[in-house]
Amino acid sequence: MYHRVFAYNFARFIAIGAIGFVVNYIVLVLLFDILSLPILLSQIIGAEIALLSTFTGNNFWAFKDHSHISVRRKLVKYNATAGLGIILTAILVTVLVNHAHLYYGLALVISSCAGLVWNYTLNTLLIFKKSPQHL
Repeated sequence: MYHRVFAYNFARFIAIGAIGFVVNYIVLVLLFDILSLPILLSQIIGAEIALLSTFTGNNFWAFKDHSHISVRRKLVKYNATAGLGIILTAILVTVLVNHAHLYYGLALVISSCAGLVWNYTLNTLLIFKKSPQHL
């Protein structure tokens, strides 16, 4: 069963994203709850740290047939495409916490779901695209 489920890039992408979500949440708790930094700054820092962890997982496990592109080039593209997503999710978390008065963990879940389609589409089309011989 494991092999069948994780034979698909999207399932592996979701698994790596779940790990990234946990990383983001832990950093958010540390910065917002414990250190009392503003929610916007806390979310941006948490998302960037999560982004680095998800890039590593996506690069080495989730997507196959992309070794023809250098890791440095993929990381730059990944960070650039995810940068807009980080800004949008950070704004959404801030609005949901400050104006809708939601718990920041729930706001993070909502914003993460909103960014899922965006990130998967950009990852498959721009960063981890298959080599021409695998198309």
